[in-house]
Amino acid sequence: MHRLVQAATRRAMSGEVRQVRAGTLIRLLRGILPEDIIRNLDAWPVWRVYLPHVSAVLGHTDADATDDGLFWLCDRTGTYLHEHGQPAAALPLYTRALAINEAVYGPDHPAVARDLNNQAEALATLGRATDALPLLQRALAIDEAVYGPDHPDVAIDLNNQAEALATLGRATDALPLYTRALAIDEAVYGPNHPDVAIDLNNQALALYTLGRATDALPLLQRALAIHETVYGPDHPAVARGLNNQAEALATLGRATDALPLYARALAINEAAYGPDHPNVATDLNNQAEALRTLGRATDALPLYARALAIHEAVYGPDHPAVARGLNNQALALYTLGRATDALPLYARALAIDEAAYGPDHPDVARDLNNQAEALRTLGRATDALPLYARA
Repeated sequence: MHRLVQAATRRAMSGEVRQVRAGTLIRLLRGILPEDIIRNLDAWPVWRVYLPHVSAVLGHTDADATDDGLFWLCDRTGTYLHEHGQPAAALPLYTRALAINEAVYGPDHPAVARDLNNQAEALATLGRATDALPLLQRALAIDEAVYGPDHPDVAIDLNNQAEALATLGRATDALPLYTRALAIDEAVYGPNHPDVAIDLNNQALALYTLGRATDALPLLQRALAIHETVYGPDHPAVARGLNNQAEALATLGRATDALPLYARALAINEAAYGPDHPNVATDLNNQAEALRTLGRATDALPLYARALAIHEAVYGPDHPAVARGLNNQALALYTLGRATDALPLYARALAIDEAAYGPDHPDVARDLNNQAEALRTLGRATDALPLYARA
């Protein structure tokens, strides 16, 4: 319908009638749209078709409405957008869903805990793990009070809180939370459930971050086997497992073994999400890193450049993922003898990470080292020395 006809039709209605019509549309959309979205590729085409209608309905529904259907539509739309690399668009929908459930159920209901988790996850994806952490702590306290310490929802909360801690450079604090979540899910679901695979991946990544790639590798292999059995060989969860396993192999000096795993992960995610999704950027970065390690920096450079362009388009210029991309591209340039070209990229990455994480985060130390190394190569060891010392 033409936008002027839309406006004239709405203007002819009273506010009460408009809200009745909106409620009818919400119920119709809820009947059409699949509820299960995360890692469910079959659900995405329907959501893709109806998303403009969903946006129109949400935009013309009273902000303070507390209808259950409205909550459902906000929550599920936010989840679809977040799953498809749009956390900034998802965040206000999660915030609106949280406000509805707090008004309906009060502050200490499990539905509120789930909303807190969703909102926190979007914040963390946007590089705001510090803002996410208190929401995750509150969600965990609610679920433990309602369900006790050994419930699967508690395991979800533990995983989410641990991931925020790991992002903030606190992998040592994250590891026991991941371990506890794994124990809960194995007790509830058995050893071969997808949630157990997620826990194994998370625990392994914490070990990897702590320099224990050898300990991480068998956990990652077990997680990948579970996901391939459950989902088949071409699922995004499998791509994540391939990436993680390849990263551990590369860290252990086995970049040649890692490269085909990275390539397979990239093919899976491009098929599932299209060419411009953040997961695709992660895959490009990883594959390029393996190529650079194998002495193929020239082949790596265009992959780094494409990954950086995706992250800047999705997250804007000041996100930690952009800082990682800048570092990677600069490393390739440095490897090719182009330290002068690398230096401004390193400097920009450092500025982003200091703004995001503060001055004392491990990623800031990495940035300082990289920038100092370029300075030293350019004959500026005096300028490099304080950066090395601070790192």
